[in-house]
Amino acid sequence: MEQSRIIERILEDKKFIPWLLVGITGSGKTEVYLRLIENTLILGKQTLMLVPEISLTPQTTKRFNERFNVPIEVLHSSLNNREKFFIWERSKNGENAIVIGTRSALFTNFKDLGLIIVDEEHDNSYKQQNGWCYHARNMAIWRAKKEKIPIIMGTATPSLESLFNVEIGKYRRIDLTKRPKGILPSHYVHDLKGKPLICNLSRSLIQNIKYHISQNNQVMLFLNRRGYSPILICHKCGYVSECLRCDHYYTLHRNKKKIECHYCNQQLPIPIQCSNCSSNRLISLGFGTEKLEEKIRQIFPNIPVSRIDKDTIKNTKLLQQKLSLIREKKARILIGTQMLAKGHHFPNVTLVALMDIDGVFFSNDYRASEKFAQLFTQVSGRAGRSEKKGEVILQTYHPKHPVLSSLLRKGYNEFALEILKERKEFLLPPYSNHVIIRSEDLQGSFSLIFLKKVKKIILKHTKDKRLYLSDPIPSVKPKKRGLFRWLLLIQHDSKSFLNFLLSNLTQKIQKVPERKQVRWNIDVDPIEH
Repeated sequence: MEQSRIIERILEDKKFIPWLLVGITGSGKTEVYLRLIENTLILGKQTLMLVPEISLTPQTTKRFNERFNVPIEVLHSSLNNREKFFIWERSKNGENAIVIGTRSALFTNFKDLGLIIVDEEHDNSYKQQNGWCYHARNMAIWRAKKEKIPIIMGTATPSLESLFNVEIGKYRRIDLTKRPKGILPSHYVHDLKGKPLICNLSRSLIQNIKYHISQNNQVMLFLNRRGYSPILICHKCGYVSECLRCDHYYTLHRNKKKIECHYCNQQLPIPIQCSNCSSNRLISLGFGTEKLEEKIRQIFPNIPVSRIDKDTIKNTKLLQQKLSLIREKKARILIGTQMLAKGHHFPNVTLVALMDIDGVFFSNDYRASEKFAQLFTQVSGRAGRSEKKGEVILQTYHPKHPVLSSLLRKGYNEFALEILKERKEFLLPPYSNHVIIRSEDLQGSFSLIFLKKVKKIILKHTKDKRLYLSDPIPSVKPKKRGLFRWLLLIQHDSKSFLNFLLSNLTQKIQKVPERKQVRWNIDVDPIEH
């Protein structure tokens, strides 16, 4: 059996080794974790289990409690300082055996740590992007090396950085290629061009939903946009309600009777009239999970519907209640964002539909195709996880887009290797190393001047021709929470060179006069610009 073979191989070497466990969705990666933890407990040692999202902690904790009769702690940002302190104390004193947590749990002090597991290692949630920037996966590897213990990084969709590290011999890769139960779902692409739609639901998708519901199964509709509508526009003059702090459109949340900026979370009452021409003819454009739920309830009035997103889930207790309803089949149609799609096991879901994903095909982010492939594979993996056959439907106006065609034809692993070749050709990470120096202030002018002076300092202290240094440029989100944001991109093929350079220049950067008027930081291996 694949799982037993993998466990035996890992247990052969109990020293520090970064293991990349690549298993198709539903292949039993959690069972591998459990058996490795069991061996760690027998040795009298503790385990740290990292998960990318708080939403995954209830499911993981439930599974672990069913398996082990030992003290298990859950550590994440929703706990208050008192609760965190007592978990840290018990960990330091060896009074718990397993700590399950999000990225901040990595800094817990253990009496005798014997194993680190990073679940869904590809997930961008492991990256801390504000203030002190770090990647929890990379920090976990550093800690495992320091503690001289094994680390397991599990995923169905390995990051390109991890695949590169396997290529150069830094990680060891092991694969789970089969599902113990069920078979992989079938994929279908629905071309939306010229088709009548109801809230972006095609007639063929509605018919498929009806069929799967009639078979006493569950259906998952994935839409990665919360709220009722992303735009509230004046029908008379065309003015769009916009957050002045972020220069970003407000999202309409009809249930809360608010408009909300999803950049800074500022909320205002829904306006009665246009602030530009005073007309009261305000209409919403586009749709989010809230509007999709409304339309689904109209189409299927007698079918219980459950929506899981940031608006409906305020704490882990509410999430547990929602997940229990789903497992008990008291919810038949599930609607949600990534919060619903990541890592959950719903054995009765036989149809998964991905909606409104075309924007990713035209993104200016060089990581967009990687992110889409990971998202598509992860969401698709929620279907057919038991003996029931699963189906995945992707609605798109671009069914022949090369990214989509290549992914469906080759599967994630071959597709990822293809992207790696492209990255190598254009010297993009992981075949080069990026560092971003970010700066923000209330006017924007101080940040621009600050970064120009930082660039001069860097150029003055190195003549390395392999170093690429951009001019200061606006961030992808140029204004957020009232602050104008600029960045300086540094690229070099040697990470050690960049570390040495920045370590020596930080004190000189601190002496730049404009530093006192700006808020700045250094982001190594950034995932967003």
